[in-house]
Amino acid sequence: MSLDLYAINKETYRQEFQKLANQYGLPEWVKTVEDVDTFLNSVDNSWFQEKAQALGIKGFTIQKGTFCDENHNITAGENLEEKINYLVSDAEHNTDAKRFHIFLGRFRSMREALAKMFNANYYYAKYNDLGPDLNSYSFMGSNQWTSNNKFDKTLCDFFMHSDCDGTFSEEQIKNLNYVFEKANIREKEKKNADITRFCDFLNQSSQKPIYWRFEG
Repeated sequence: MSLDLYAINKETYRQEFQKLANQYGLPEWVKTVEDVDTFLNSVDNSWFQEKAQALGIKGFTIQKGTFCDENHNITAGENLEEKINYLVSDAEHNTDAKRFHIFLGRFRSMREALAKMFNANYYYAKYNDLGPDLNSYSFMGSNQWTSNNKFDKTLCDFFMHSDCDGTFSEEQIKNLNYVFEKANIREKEKKNADITRFCDFLNQSSQKPIYWRFEG
């Protein structure tokens, strides 16, 4: 298994999202994943049927957003609700985002090596049945990391982040780059190819209005 870390330009994403939102005729207040979900829960079958006609989708709805032909065969690829549900993901991928690709085992090893640079031991524990939570990642060492100051919070934000989903904000990226540069991580770990690649990716991301999307 592997991790793809996408650096998504916020300005380009907004443009791509708006194009898709306009295509499906979504109201102006729909901006986020949560907004999309709220909107889809607020409309009924008649909205999908009307939208399908405008988009040239043939057939009729057998359930919310799913279309079939006269023989009740689902029209290939025409689940309108599902398409709209993936609006945010599609808009992100349309931005031609830069990508940091790494196998999950190597990403965990990389974070373990980076933690030692901050005088801490870091280890990964398997997710419980409820998914990732704060108990999935543990820290031990002379540095007792807390969220009491910006430096420690920045490290916690990175080391305790899921390695398979979620986002990392523009502010978090800039803060992490500042901490890494202050600690001279890239120079000290220049023989570690994964760390130098990550530091370059981080530094480049910090120079633009970028956020990261984790996909594992």
